[in-house]
Amino acid sequence: MAIITKKLSEIPKASKGELERFDAIDEDEIDLTEIPELDKEWFNTAEAILPGKKKNISLRIDEDVLKWFKSNAKSIDYQTFMSAVLISYVKAQKEKLKKA
Repeated sequence: MAIITKKLSEIPKASKGELERFDAIDEDEIDLTEIPELDKEWFNTAEAILPGKKKNISLRIDEDVLKWFKSNAKSIDYQTFMSAVLISYVKAQKEKLKKA
């Protein structure tokens, strides 16, 4: 599994059309209650983690588990959500092994 990291300065800038679409949104419509304030230092050191190359597989999974992922995936497709959960798990296990 490959996880690609990039600094904020390495991420392509938004297109003019995207910026115009974002500018058209009224700031009062944006719910910021769950977003912490981020200072300049955070933005200077922030890294975006982009997904690595995917591999097609066939996987048998319990029906209730699949149903849970499909109903909790929110704004991404359930397969991307499942992959993100697995990536987080693998990362946590690697960290645990480093400490052992």
